[in-house]
Amino acid sequence: MNITGVMVQYYKACWRELWFFANQINMDYESEDIEIGRLI
Repeated sequence: MNITGVMVQYYKACWRELWFFANQINMDYESEDIEIGRLI
């Protein structure tokens, strides 16, 4: 696996985001459930 600049940025910000990115798991930021969670 090649280490990219985005991976370094995610590593510094949040290791969990890096794990999601490295495993090609995209978060669904526009889900209705996510919106409800933001309001709570």
